[in-house]
Amino acid sequence: MTPPSKAILVQKLEQYLKPYNISSGIDPARQNYPDKQWLVLIISTLSQGKDEIFEPNYVPQKELFGAKPS
Repeated sequence: MTPPSKAILVQKLEQYLKPYNISSGIDPARQNYPDKQWLVLIISTLSQGKDEIFEPNYVPQKELFGAKPS
C-alpha cells in the first residue's frame, strides 16, 4: 500500500472540516504542512476510520495542489 502525500491528506482534512465551517489554517501555497502521522490520526478520528485511505486496496490520487511534499 502506498500512503497518500501530505497534500492529499490536507485536502481530506479540509473536506472533513468544511461542514463545520472550520479552517485548518494550513496554507498549501506556503506548504506549512503538519506531520503526516498527525494528519492520518486526525483524518482517522474525523472519519471514524472510514476514509478511503484506510481501505486495503487504496491507490493514492494525483497531487491536487501542485506541491509534492512527502
